[in-house]
This record gives sequence, structure tokens and C-alpha cells, in this order.
Amino acid sequence: MKHWQRIAVAVLCMAAAGAAQAFTIMTKSENPLLSDDALRSATTQMAASVGSNIPDNPNVKVFVSSKARPSKQADGSYVYLHRIELRRAFNAGPPYPTAEWLPIESRERYGVGSPDQVRAELDETLREFFTTMKGVDPAQGFK
Repeated sequence: MKHWQRIAVAVLCMAAAGAAQAFTIMTKSENPLLSDDALRSATTQMAASVGSNIPDNPNVKVFVSSKARPSKQADGSYVYLHRIELRRAFNAGPPYPTAEWLPIESRERYGVGSPDQVRAELDETLREFFTTMKGVDPAQGFK
């Protein structure tokens, strides 16, 4: 395959992955092993590979957070927490007025592991979340 053909294939793959994921992703990384950009990229890639039925709606967002700290053990391990939530904007009037993002569905994993285990657990949490969301019809909701 020629160089320009490889570039064309890469551009088509990125366009297809972008088209597969139209919903908004918000990320927050407090993990020295993953930047916000790496967390967003991992989420986008998993959404493209697994798929989902999450609508492109400004009132629906996927929030992804990852926290990790070096463990007090001297073995190079990390204590980690990965959380993925589908949130919806909610506005209510009296008698209990509120305006906030409420979680509809979430997945989380936590534990202690090597840097490779931390990343593998993030990927598994993302896969589990998007597999669940692929089976949910937005018009019907969760049953």
C-alpha cells in the first residue's frame, strides 16, 4: 500500500469513528497515567468500537473520570477509581426547585494495580458501559 493510500485509509477511519459518536463527552483525569486527552480518546474509541444508542442531545452527556494515586506499597502499583456516567439535565420547579445534571446510568471500578492493570480496568469499564448503553432504547429508557 502506498503512503498516500495509508493516509486516505486513516482519514476515512477517523471520519467513521467521529460519525459513530455524536454525543458529548466530558472528561476529568486526576490520574498521572492518563491525561484528559487520553481519557477522551479512549472513551471515543470504545464508543466507536462497541457502539451505543446515546442520542446527540445537549441535555445528555457522558461524564468520564479517572483518579489514581501511587500506592503506599513499594511495588509501583496505583490505587485507582474509574467512573463513567450517562447524565441528563434536569430542571424542576416548586416545591423542590433544582437545576442540575443527574446520573441516569453509571459504571465504576476501583482497586490497586500496576499501570497496565489500571488502563485495562478503564477499558473494561468503558466496554461494559457502552455495551449496556447499546442495548437501551432512548425512547423506552431502562427497564
